[in-house]
Amino acid sequence: MKRTRNITVLFPLLVLLAGCGDKPSPIWSVELSHPSLTLYRDQALSLWVNCQPPDAQPPAFRFDSDNLNVATVTPDGLVTGVHVGTCRITVTGGGYSDTCTVTVAPQSPFAFTEPHIQPGYTKAQVRALEERPLIRESRTELIYAGENSKVAKITYLFQNNLLSSVIVELACTDCMEDVKTFLTERHLYLETNYNSNMVFQTDITASPDNSAYRNNKVYVELVTGSRWYSAGSWLLQKQHNGEQVAASGMGYFFNIVFGY
Repeated sequence: MKRTRNITVLFPLLVLLAGCGDKPSPIWSVELSHPSLTLYRDQALSLWVNCQPPDAQPPAFRFDSDNLNVATVTPDGLVTGVHVGTCRITVTGGGYSDTCTVTVAPQSPFAFTEPHIQPGYTKAQVRALEERPLIRESRTELIYAGENSKVAKITYLFQNNLLSSVIVELACTDCMEDVKTFLTERHLYLETNYNSNMVFQTDITASPDNSAYRNNKVYVELVTGSRWYSAGSWLLQKQHNGEQVAASGMGYFFNIVFGY
C-alpha cells in the first residue's frame, strides 16, 4: 500500500510597515521675535517668526512695512532703517499675523522741530499747528523764533493765502555737517545743484488737482552761503520753475520749496 505523506508548505507572511513620523501639530499662533525695534538709518536688524506649538509646521510667511520711507523689510525678515520715523512691520502666514513697531532714531546732534510743510495750508492752519513764538505776521508771511540757539527763525511764505515755501534760518555757522546729517536722516537726497546746495525730496505731496504747486512734490534745499540781489535789502531771491521765492534774512538756512 502506497503511503501518502502530507507536506505543509509555509508561506511567510510579509507585513510591510509604512514608516511614518509624528504628524506636525496644527499651528495656533504666530509671533515675531521682537514686538519693537529701534535702529538707525542704514542699520539692519533681523526679525524671525516663532510658531506655537514648537512642533508646528511653519507656513509660508510674508513680511510687509507700512511705510517704506521709514524702514524696509526683506522676504526673510531683515529690517533696514531708511529715514527717521516710526512704522509697523507685519508678518502674515497660515491665517495668522503679528506686528513689530520699528523706530528709526536720529543720530544728528542738531535738534530741531521741522516746520509744517503741507502744501495748501492757510495761515490759520499754520498758526494752529506752530508752537514756536510768533515774531511777526504780515499779509504774505508768518515768522517764528527758533526753539534753540542753532535756529534763528522760521519764515512761512504765502501766495494767495496758501503756503508757498518755508525758510529755516540757522544761527550757527559751524553746524552745517550736523544739518546735512539731520536732513539726510529724514529725506531722500537727490543732488547737489550748480550752487553747491544739497537738494532733498520729502515724502509730502500736494493735491494733484492743485495747479498752484507744479510738480506736486515738496523739496528741501540746504543753502550753504549768503546771496542777495536787491540793493539795500536782505532778500534772497531764487527762481523755482519760474516762481520767485523770497526769503527774509541772511546766513545759513534751508529752504523748503514746493515744485522744485
